[in-house]
Amino acid sequence: ASWRRQYSWALRYFRLALGQSPGNRYALRAIRNVQSYRRRNSRRRGYAYSRGIPRRVRGAGRRGACIKKADKPVPFISEEIEKTTASNPNFLFYIPQASSDKPLKFVVYEKEGNRLKKFYEKDYQPINKAAIVKIPLPQNKSLKTTTEYFWSLSVVCDAIDVSRNADLGGRIQRESNEALPDALEAASPQERANVYSTAGYWQDAMAVLAKLRRQNPGNAGFKNEWEELLKTYFKSLEAQEDDQQETEKPEPSTDSEQDAVELEDKILQSDIVHLQ
Repeated sequence: ASWRRQYSWALRYFRLALGQSPGNRYALRAIRNVQSYRRRNSRRRGYAYSRGIPRRVRGAGRRGACIKKADKPVPFISEEIEKTTASNPNFLFYIPQASSDKPLKFVVYEKEGNRLKKFYEKDYQPINKAAIVKIPLPQNKSLKTTTEYFWSLSVVCDAIDVSRNADLGGRIQRESNEALPDALEAASPQERANVYSTAGYWQDAMAVLAKLRRQNPGNAGFKNEWEELLKTYFKSLEAQEDDQQETEKPEPSTDSEQDAVELEDKILQSDIVHLQ
């Protein structure tokens, strides 16, 4: 799909999000960002999408035989290499009810030349409920700037025959952004999510609000901020999905659209569980 069509679809869905939630700061900022990038790219041919718009989320890797596709965890990470400013980022995943009774294994690999070296590994017991899990990278395992890392999350169905496990995977890279420290210092904890999302660091923005929500479960303001950010994120993903389906596949069925809506509602209503 061309970058023009991608921007058009992104604008359509961000405007839809704004219509459903007037004053949504994330949608307003995203619209301004997309319009700016579209004007810039209209004068030259270049990269196909704005850093501020996350690409479609998907699980890379094999699908384990023990879990249906609809019951796989959902990563809050784009399919392109994820950029972060954090030395010890948090990884967020939605774990459906059908997968919650199984252990999880999280692994990070560091790329050294053409080789992958295991950087970090952690096993987790079943959480036994549908929830968003927040997996931290410990302080003694800091990401280096400019180095590429690969992560994987496995739902462990069989500790012996690992081919039966359901695996997700992707890439992440830490980068330095000289403009962010001053903006973050001047912002309140709640405003920092805006700073990150505007700069295109969606996972960093989600980590900030996830922490505020977990520490202040009764705060309606933090809850609304979290839902606004996720809804804006989901709309951008829908734009990417619809654009791909327009060029590659038939229109999705009503059932699949309904499934997507139900999944989004479940994620928005889910508790956040911090795994240690």
